[in-house]
Amino acid sequence: MQRRLRWLAAVAVAAAAVAVPVQAAAAGTPYSALLSRLSPSDQQLMRQQVPLADAGSAVDSALRGDRAHYAGVSISPENRQVVLYWHGAATPAMTTAVQRAKRELGGDGELVVRAARYSQAQLDAEANRLVGGRVDGGTVVVAAARPDASGLDLTVTREGTASSPVVSAVDTSVVWGSAPVPDFGRFNDTAPYNGGAAIVNASEGLECSSGFTVANPFGQRFLLTAGHCGVVGAQWQTAGGQAIGTTPLTVPQRDVELVSTSSAEPDIYNGGPDPSGQGLGESLLGISGARRTLAGEMICQLGAFSGPRCNIQILSHATVNINGVNIQEIKARTRDGSEGIGQGDSGGPVITLGPPGFVIALGINSAEDLSHGVACVGVPIAGRLCSTQMFFNDIADIQPATGTAVVIAPTS
Repeated sequence: MQRRLRWLAAVAVAAAAVAVPVQAAAAGTPYSALLSRLSPSDQQLMRQQVPLADAGSAVDSALRGDRAHYAGVSISPENRQVVLYWHGAATPAMTTAVQRAKRELGGDGELVVRAARYSQAQLDAEANRLVGGRVDGGTVVVAAARPDASGLDLTVTREGTASSPVVSAVDTSVVWGSAPVPDFGRFNDTAPYNGGAAIVNASEGLECSSGFTVANPFGQRFLLTAGHCGVVGAQWQTAGGQAIGTTPLTVPQRDVELVSTSSAEPDIYNGGPDPSGQGLGESLLGISGARRTLAGEMICQLGAFSGPRCNIQILSHATVNINGVNIQEIKARTRDGSEGIGQGDSGGPVITLGPPGFVIALGINSAEDLSHGVACVGVPIAGRLCSTQMFFNDIADIQPATGTAVVIAPTS
């Protein structure tokens, strides 16, 4: 559901009056501003999870194609543990992948295999069937796979008297809630463009955030943003009124779209946000890589309106309905009950720590769950809605869906 937010247009007008360009630091600048959003203990956890995520990603890449058995990988930074959930008997490929990952993990943690009641393919298929359907007097708006693959947790809107109980091939639980809301929304970006900036769909009066810079096999560069932010042909500009380009491609099944541009760099905004457009307290971070997310890992999101929001932990993957389309996304929430995402952050970067001064691309923001609403931080605009719980699209799914790859910054 696309929302025309008048307050976004007002922000764009205010930013357009500011002629001072963003004074951003070069890519690779030490990211003390980002780390300052984390407590010392959370900084330690994010560093501890790096070898765990590397091992988990290797196992995921090796085994995800086994749809009959693969049920997911999660990590626990607190326990220094990687867990592979496996449905059915071990296969030679599984044994080999686990042994290799254990050797690479070494003394940085342990890798364990646990039996799963269902495969990920079974849960995904059932989630797609259930979302949008009517049960218990409401509509199923979210079907989240449990991290241990023991079933689905359904979010159902309360719309009236009970109609029918859940009839499902897998174990389910039901909670009342609201449908995920797309998060429309730095404020005076200039070429070469960067991720995490406020971008305006001038065709429809909508404002969102830019994600990562990507390139197709022909070397053409684009900015990513959320698919609900515009349609093919949409005209995009900065919050300061500078033309960026148009949308040549949208992929509703991934809630992602491309924004063409003549100039874009593999950097994202950090710090702020500063809606004056002067870039006060803002700098740039380079992107050193991109990979699939893992349940349990700690992340940050850097949407234009909220600015850096960290202390967020991935819960599971989930099927949600946006604009009538069922989409497989990643569900996450803040660990301390503070804001994780808000309106205007759609399309913004989701990252984790990389080498010092750099970050790793994990996905782009999509929606928030307003049944977990909370006071907003960032840009102080009356009527802006924010939540502790967020949904985002995994970069590992976005890249093949758009035929592009994240552009990586040189790290030396």
